[in-house]
Amino acid sequence: MGPNISVEGKQTESNSFWYLLTVCCPLIFERYAIVLHPFWISCDLKKSPNLEQPKNAHNKSFERISWPDFFTMYSYPFDLQSANRNMELIRKRIIETGWPEDIRYPNEGNCESCELEYILEHIKDIYGDIFINLYYCQLKTQNWEKEIIYQAHLTEFNLLPSEKEVLDNPTAIYSDDKSWCIVSDYDLPFTYIGGSKTLIDRITKNSPFDIYPIEPTFKAKNV
Repeated sequence: MGPNISVEGKQTESNSFWYLLTVCCPLIFERYAIVLHPFWISCDLKKSPNLEQPKNAHNKSFERISWPDFFTMYSYPFDLQSANRNMELIRKRIIETGWPEDIRYPNEGNCESCELEYILEHIKDIYGDIFINLYYCQLKTQNWEKEIIYQAHLTEFNLLPSEKEVLDNPTAIYSDDKSWCIVSDYDLPFTYIGGSKTLIDRITKNSPFDIYPIEPTFKAKNV
């Protein structure tokens, strides 16, 4: 969490996003944002007015759905403070009749490529085609034997899927000068971004994705 920094208070349902940011992301940046990984729902279920599972479960096609839209489907409000609690309430409601084949919860530990490409494009606009580090934890490697770090230019990000040593998208992406970072913890359905006010404003304002500014709660240690 960085030098002379400690978490203020304990994790609760209402501050989970803020608390976990202090655990996953270095607290060295001017501003922070959270990327909520999308839900996935079958096209047939999305068209159903009463959210009943279609009788024909074959040949489904899925499409992404945002957290606010998913919550609205189940008549729950969406905001960052209540999102964790309400998502759990929705999950309990869904599994009362057994988990349907038509709904998939957000991908844990892996930010979708569309969101990453959107963020990296804004980073490129600000900093240029800089050299970046792409870190993969052991669980994102083929052999689960060791962590891997690739170095490449920002515009080479799309070439990484061809690498046979890794799975999915990176656990973390960051620059050598520590001006920004993108971090996806392996069991969380969201990703954190730290950077300048300019960067966070650009990726959160009018974003086509679930990307929101977020303020961590922390204080200086008494040293």
